[in-house]
Amino acid sequence: MLLGLIDDMLQCLISRSCPNYFIPQYNMIGHLDDETVLKLCQVILMVRSDPAEHVRNAVDQVKMARQLTKEHHEKQMKLILARKDVSSDGTTNTSGTVTSTNSRDEMDLAEKIRRLVDSNPGKSISVLLNPDNSSTSHIRIDDKFF
Repeated sequence: MLLGLIDDMLQCLISRSCPNYFIPQYNMIGHLDDETVLKLCQVILMVRSDPAEHVRNAVDQVKMARQLTKEHHEKQMKLILARKDVSSDGTTNTSGTVTSTNSRDEMDLAEKIRRLVDSNPGKSISVLLNPDNSSTSHIRIDDKFF
């Protein structure tokens, strides 16, 4: 199946015809010059020679990107906690007073959004907030509201 797709891509380049799915009369590669088509054919032939290796490389890159994203989220959460002066249990600040409900709501929302992003890879997530009340949020994943 993968080889068939690669062969189809190569055929599109050779014939210089790749119609748009939604507007079939629009040729998406008709504007390419000979040199660009030749370079793209070379790349496709290289991938075709060992597709498994290229798939492994792509999977490894996705894994690294996910790890970097996770580390970034953890770093951001630590910064948020430090900025809000919240202890590790999230209940008191360093002076011993109780953290405001608003700060706790913001941390809960940040954690909820992080979990949504992690559990919905590749989906469009929108968060609509009331700046006066962060405990009220509207979350949309693709076209569904939660």
